[in-house]
Amino acid sequence: MPRHNLDFSALIPERDTFTTRDGQRYEFRNRADLGVTDAARLHALQQDVQAALAALKLNVADVTAAQTFERAVDELVGIILPELPAPVRQAYSFGEKNAIVTWWRDQQEAPAPAAGEATAGQPA
Repeated sequence: MPRHNLDFSALIPERDTFTTRDGQRYEFRNRADLGVTDAARLHALQQDVQAALAALKLNVADVTAAQTFERAVDELVGIILPELPAPVRQAYSFGEKNAIVTWWRDQQEAPAPAAGEATAGQPA
């Protein structure tokens, strides 16, 4: 009889979901879900966003920086919502995609509840 058991669900937290306009639901990837390559891509895209923002602060008419910003945000959505079909993703405006990325980032940075503790508003 085994003495200890590792339940896989204890290793990976429950994933947040995104519901599209037509009611389809897709799971977000957590940072813990990312492999080394995707984590590197995510980091590079975040750096592209920061560089583009800095360039746009200096010159709001910098079309190259604006295009870099839009491309990076679109690719970020593709990484964090990999099952979201590309045509659906591309139908969203830049502002909507940026809001998705911002929401995901905030969720990833929020402290996770300790094991055995309920989050606010959840039954214990």
